Order: sequence, then C-alpha cells, then structure tokens
Amino acid sequence: MEPQMTPPAISPGISDTTLCSPSILDDSEHWESLQALSVVLQKGLSLHRNGPAQVRMSEQSLYNLVAAGEKDFLEIIVRNVSGPSDSKSSSSSSSSSSSTATCQERSQTPPKGIINAAPRPRLSRRSRSIKCGNCNREGHTIRDCVGPVDEGGRIDGCPKCNLARAHIYDDCPLRDSAEDFDYIYRFRQRKPPIKSWMSWECFIGHDTKYTSWPRYIPWSADFAWDQQSRAFLAHRSPEWLHYEYEYIDMPDEEASLREIDPDSEFLAL
Repeated sequence: MEPQMTPPAISPGISDTTLCSPSILDDSEHWESLQALSVVLQKGLSLHRNGPAQVRMSEQSLYNLVAAGEKDFLEIIVRNVSGPSDSKSSSSSSSSSSSTATCQERSQTPPKGIINAAPRPRLSRRSRSIKCGNCNREGHTIRDCVGPVDEGGRIDGCPKCNLARAHIYDDCPLRDSAEDFDYIYRFRQRKPPIKSWMSWECFIGHDTKYTSWPRYIPWSADFAWDQQSRAFLAHRSPEWLHYEYEYIDMPDEEASLREIDPDSEFLAL
C-alpha cells in the first residue's frame, strides 16, 4: 500500500491550478522537494505591500523544483501576478487599471532574490556522468583536466578519446586535425599542456582561419611540474584533487580565474 501524501500548505490567495498537473504529482520520489513550493510562493507575495496577491507558476518551474538536485541552480518563472482590488477607493476604475499595469510590470520583472539572478556556470547532467581518464574524477574529461602531470610536466592522456597513458593525441585514431587548435591551445589556457609533439606556439602565424584567439596561453611544462612538486613537498593537497570544474566549455572565462605562469605568459606574442 502506497503511503498517502499530503499536498504542501498553500497560502490564501495563491492559485493551485498548476499543482494538479499529473506530470508533477506522478514523481513521488521527489515529493518532499515540493514542500518548498509554498515557501517560494510566499516570498513572491512579499513583493506586494498592499495585501495578498495571486501568483501562478509555470509547469516547467514546478518540475524544476521537484526534480532538482541539491546543487542545481533553479530558474523559477512567476507569471500572471494580480494584486487585490481596492473597494474603498473613490475611483475604482482608475485604481483597477493602475493596479493591473503595476502587476503586469511586476510579472515582467523577475522578483529580486528569486528569479532575477544570472545563471551560474555549472556542470550539465551529461558532464556529471563522465569521468576523466587522467585523474579519475567525475565531471570532466582529459580535455579540461588540471592534473596530475607526468615527470615531464604534461598531461599524459588523449583529450580526444579520454584515455590516459595509452597513446598521445597525435596518434589518436579519432583525431581530426581541425580540432588540434582547441585541444592543444584553447582548452589548455593556464593549465598544464597536453602531451603532444605539438605546442600552442605552432598555431601562431601559420594559420589565419581562427577568428577568435584565446586570451591566455597554456602553462609551461616546467611550471606545471613545479606546482605539483611543491604541493607534495609541502604536504598539502595538489590542485587536481580538489579543483572545481565549473566552467566546462568556457575556457576563456575559466582561465581568467586561474594562476598565471609568470615565466612564460608575459612573454607571449
């Protein structure tokens, strides 16, 4: 016998039409997450200083609340917000039109603190399920990995097929030369270089087809090895054990926050 589930308490004045959607209530595994719905809606009501208001949320927003994990960033869409009618007003028609215009403006402007937030860079559901062939951590591949490096100061793995210590990128049977620029240069900005006969310098001055050049360059192999060695000698955790891969597919933004290799970067170009 399935346990009976009691819907979350909804404050007066809030439309609960959307709550009856079968696509939402069928997911009993996440029913507890739905308890937060009344709290979210109540925060929306706090924007109205003249009494309770009716708030309707989109079905997609409700699903996001139900299906979200602990670290997911939620986008909540509140729509059709209408304020209370003022029966004591001498000009009811004017007050009504003014209230409607105000509510329409509020419905178009996301409530501050609830939905008016810029999306944070985060891992997609796909990137959470993958595992790096070099460090064996989840959430990224060798293409984005920061370590460990081999004794030569390079990532000993293939960024194309995500295999470590099997072959270098140059010999990968899946290699597409059109991707060399991205794997060797763009995605290695301010990170240890990929083990390869190629280097980022080989793309300078020999090909003009790249319309967008990276803002930074990869670390030198010596700097990458020095960073890793110093961490072990100081008995502290090396970067690759705790690094957060929050900027997947955004190498320029990620590199802007990473450590500079002072011996080589300021000499670039």
